Amino acid sequence: MKKILTGIDIGSRFIKIVVTEFNDNKNYVLASTCVKSKGVKNGLIEDPSLVVESLNVGLTNIEDKLGVPISKAIITIPSNDRNLSITSGSTVVTFNDTFVSDLADGQYTLTAEYTDGEYTAYITTDIKL
Repeated sequence: MKKILTGIDIGSRFIKIVVTEFNDNKNYVLASTCVKSKGVKNGLIEDPSLVVESLNVGLTNIEDKLGVPISKAIITIPSNDRNLSITSGSTVVTFNDTFVSDLADGQYTLTAEYTDGEYTAYITTDIKL
């Protein structure tokens, strides 16, 4: 099965982006770029707007090489002074008394946002419920 993945590493000195294709148990690099990182010092993001600016330079560079826009990526960020853990959870999500699992596959998107210590889930769909 063919699968295309984009990886982004945000570091103190550089932002590196690589786009790969996995096909027939082989990995092919389609494009890569490395740009100067701004807004990160000693592994800590100090100015998110400068990080976004640097990231946009890198994304523009990689999209120009590929000729297609990047819409999803796996991103690594500095982990200095962070406590990370692997967790899992589940919940039943409904909208207008319709279970999300009842909607047709691929026609809805469930996203979550973490702000001020709380998660908020959003469902978007083109389906009329």
